Amino acid sequence: GRQGLAAAQRYPEDFDGILSGAPAIYWTEYVVAELWPQVVMKEAGYYLSACERDAFVEASIQACDKADHVRDSVITEPLKCRFDPFTLVGRKTRCHKGSITINRKAASVVSSIWAGPRTSTGRKLWYGMLRGASLSDLARTKEVNGTTRGDPFFVADTWVRDFVKADPSF
Repeated sequence: GRQGLAAAQRYPEDFDGILSGAPAIYWTEYVVAELWPQVVMKEAGYYLSACERDAFVEASIQACDKADHVRDSVITEPLKCRFDPFTLVGRKTRCHKGSITINRKAASVVSSIWAGPRTSTGRKLWYGMLRGASLSDLARTKEVNGTTRGDPFFVADTWVRDFVKADPSF
């Protein structure tokens, strides 16, 4: 994607057209925003389990898939999906390790992840994750010595530590 845009800018006369998808532009904003799910979980002191992540994604797909009148497990217009994660509070969901009951803390974390980063006054800084998009990479967690903690996406993690902060221990 990004390479296609760069080629179009540098050599516009070489092409009749360019099909360039998913360009990695606005790097300084979007890569930092990829840490948002990790920030939300750390601030809430609550780290989503794989089972919880999957339950919210699946429920949003179930709620919004039918908007295009085709049941295909794809939310055709994710920006129009208004699924409320709090509708899952109190529901049991089956996992590979048994079942869990979704709580308000998990719903609150997912709601904030979907809303996206904002300033303390409420001004939007970047987009939230789309309902139906997997939470497995950006909201990933891991267990260390019996404690669940965040496991940030390595690109965003190293970008902030090594380039933005220039401090590998950050």
